[in-house]
Amino acid sequence: MAQDAGTKKELEAWLERHAKELGLPGVPERLKRSAEKYPVYTLNYIKWRDSVIMTEGTLSRKQKLLIALGAVTPTLSEEAMATYARLAIVAGATREEVIEAMYVATIFTGGPGLVALGNVIDMLENSGREL
Repeated sequence: MAQDAGTKKELEAWLERHAKELGLPGVPERLKRSAEKYPVYTLNYIKWRDSVIMTEGTLSRKQKLLIALGAVTPTLSEEAMATYARLAIVAGATREEVIEAMYVATIFTGGPGLVALGNVIDMLENSGREL
């Protein structure tokens, strides 16, 4: 897939904004490597995701992010769960709303989901990010 300097610059700017918005010291390595290897695919995904989830509509951005958090919880990807929990908090969700959204989703995961949920709560609290 063709790429140009504008694509790379736009992607780098988004990655930096994303890390800052999440309160992270830098762009997560896995995301950085993927973006470097496949910048066009990564940027296209980001634009699509942001146009659906990160915008106000009939549902608020906060509501959309809580739905996304509930959707990602059954994957048991603790990094994805933490990312959407942080994004929901940035969008105005309370600690209780974030935790409740994850608990609702664990109905579909059982015990493994409860373990992942507990790990995510610990991860967020230990990162200094209010949860």
